Amino acid sequence: MAEVEGILVIEGTIIPDSTEIKISRSIGLSDFFNDQHYVSGAEVYVEGSDGQRFGPGEWTDKGNYLVKTGDFMQGVDYRLSVQYDGELYYSDFLSPISTTPVDSISWIKRGEGKSVFICVNTHDPEDRTSYYRWTYVEYWEVHARIFAYTTFEIIDNKEVEVNHRMSTPDNIHNCFARDSSKTLLLASTEKFSENIISEKRLIEIEPTDDRLSVLYYMEVSQMQIRKEAYDYFYNLQKNVDQTAGLFSSMPSEMIGNIHCETDPDKTVIGFIEVTTVQKAERYIDGYAENLYERPFLSCPITTPFSEEGTIGELYMRDRTDGDKYTYRRCFDCRTSYNASKNKPWFWPTSAL
Repeated sequence: MAEVEGILVIEGTIIPDSTEIKISRSIGLSDFFNDQHYVSGAEVYVEGSDGQRFGPGEWTDKGNYLVKTGDFMQGVDYRLSVQYDGELYYSDFLSPISTTPVDSISWIKRGEGKSVFICVNTHDPEDRTSYYRWTYVEYWEVHARIFAYTTFEIIDNKEVEVNHRMSTPDNIHNCFARDSSKTLLLASTEKFSENIISEKRLIEIEPTDDRLSVLYYMEVSQMQIRKEAYDYFYNLQKNVDQTAGLFSSMPSEMIGNIHCETDPDKTVIGFIEVTTVQKAERYIDGYAENLYERPFLSCPITTPFSEEGTIGELYMRDRTDGDKYTYRRCFDCRTSYNASKNKPWFWPTSAL
């Protein structure tokens, strides 16, 4: 194993429609990853064996380049081309894998107080490949414990009274949140008698988590991949888990399938797979399905002249009831993890 630092890392999966490629640099064992390790200014293309060329990729953020690829053509292999800092890099030409559909998204909860696992199920009767990778995005709705009709906010160093009407987006009672997968989600059926994935766990959610309190949604993207890609991603995850760093030490199997055309001796890390994506989605009502266990949240309500004194932010439940105080976390849904007033366009509930 060799110590590596500052080596170019090119990762992504070429898929129909649009392909996202991330380019960064490896870090040392004692370093911390930051925005300086993302690479900008690269020219990123997807090329077909028939001479087609898609790109250049559009820089989005944090080392990500988006390449509009269109549909795959029958009998055409594809590869990645990257030009950066005077060097030209290619991945190997690969034929696209046709991914089998997702059968279902399910959940597991073993009893009261136990975590909830969101799982994916699939099978491939054609046994195209035994290796799978998944990513997901998740959305959920969350409500504050107390509805505040009026709050007092500091705006431009002045205390301003702000009204929050429940029937409009001005309320801070209903919020929506979004997150996505952060780890490599892999599985193999190589040692099974059938190519079946049953209840592959994608995420663990505590039963008291706000994600389960109202309505939860997950969209899963499934990709079948080659053994070489699976081995690369498996070793990548193992390396990160063991060292808590990105390529802080590099086994030879971590090199991948990307090469520097202009300087064959230059080391570059990464694997570019070529496959298709199958998606599935599911809504889960955590309360109705007895998944959510409402945690205790202290929300004492006081007045300005109570013996307890002012304990939090001012709010008013009713204009005729006078000023009341409690903690902001009790009446402002925006204090929840990742929560905002940005309602997803497809969200099925009437909450604003």
